[in-house]
Amino acid sequence: MSTNALTGGLVVDGQPITRVEMPGTIDELGRAVGPDDSAVLIAGNGSRQSFGNRGGPFDYAISMRKLNSVLHYEPDDLTVAVEPGITVEELNSVLAERNQMLPFDDPQPDRSTVGGTFATGLGGPRRLGYGSIKDWVLGVEIMAPDGVITKSGGMVVKNVTGYDLPRLHFGAHGAFGIVTRLNLKVFPQPEAVRSIVATFERARDAHLAGQAVLSSQLAPASILVSNGEGWQLSICCEGASASIQRQTDDVLQVVSHVTQPKDVQTTQDRTAAMWPFCSVAKLDASSAVARLATPPSGQVDVLEQYQSIISTSICADLGSGLVYLNGMPSIEWREAISKSSQRAVFLALPPELKKGVDVFGGMDAPNSRLVTSLKDAFDPARRLNRGRFVLGL
Repeated sequence: MSTNALTGGLVVDGQPITRVEMPGTIDELGRAVGPDDSAVLIAGNGSRQSFGNRGGPFDYAISMRKLNSVLHYEPDDLTVAVEPGITVEELNSVLAERNQMLPFDDPQPDRSTVGGTFATGLGGPRRLGYGSIKDWVLGVEIMAPDGVITKSGGMVVKNVTGYDLPRLHFGAHGAFGIVTRLNLKVFPQPEAVRSIVATFERARDAHLAGQAVLSSQLAPASILVSNGEGWQLSICCEGASASIQRQTDDVLQVVSHVTQPKDVQTTQDRTAAMWPFCSVAKLDASSAVARLATPPSGQVDVLEQYQSIISTSICADLGSGLVYLNGMPSIEWREAISKSSQRAVFLALPPELKKGVDVFGGMDAPNSRLVTSLKDAFDPARRLNRGRFVLGL
């Protein structure tokens, strides 16, 4: 076992894990995983541990936080290879030195690791402009429960080497293996950014205006509709300094053709445009956060349906077709969300509200058989993150 152990342990869904290994090298990770059949929880900084079924019990945990190196960086090729324990903030600080970035839009960039973000599959609103996290992954290296490492992909954008393992492991919560390396495509930082926040009386007006922008020839980085003081349409525009004002004016023109907002605010950063998502989708062990997959055309019905639920903050991402709900943790709130016609995924629930619930919403029979067979193939002893994934796998 690794000699780098974290004293004090950690608590996951109310379950204390007193022994936490913190390997600093891949060899130490292999020894920490070990050849036995003990159940191990794989963690980064713990910022996403609220997402997942209760699972367990666990014999010990492995924190990937010390595996946080930038392994290879080619700014001219727009590619970088990192270990999974590097945080979103740390990686973007390195990229910023060459005026590059990765648009994670994470509510907790100083805590969330790149590996944890990949493993949970949680992206942000700018996927409209830059694609999903899984689209940035050029290659991965995965450690199996027996310590054997498998490689897929490479360091170039057009790469067809091997099976498409990145998409298998993306959002799988470490159920099929431990990510030890991620090769990523990066992006140039935009020269200029604008946040546009338009306020409306009704959810329908804000959403119709957002849909008009989405269906136009304009190309904003993100479009959100959220509740608060009225309903806000928040749009992020990014691009060249010479064209950013024209983009802003064009967006406002499209919006005003649909309906006139009560108020419009613009700022020269993306903070205001990202705030609705970052405030609603921030996860911790005491919060209640759900995500509904809803086509943009059907989102307005969801907004109107759930705005009547007391103390529920809502953020609809028109670019991804996802609606995020943050409410008062209770059985009543959980059941109200579960009864939605859209399949609800609970990104965070207190431990007592996870009992008897598959937070992923379950699966139909064919997909259940497929996912179970994959777990049997990659982790037959059910060692890795036991019970945390869909179907309690």
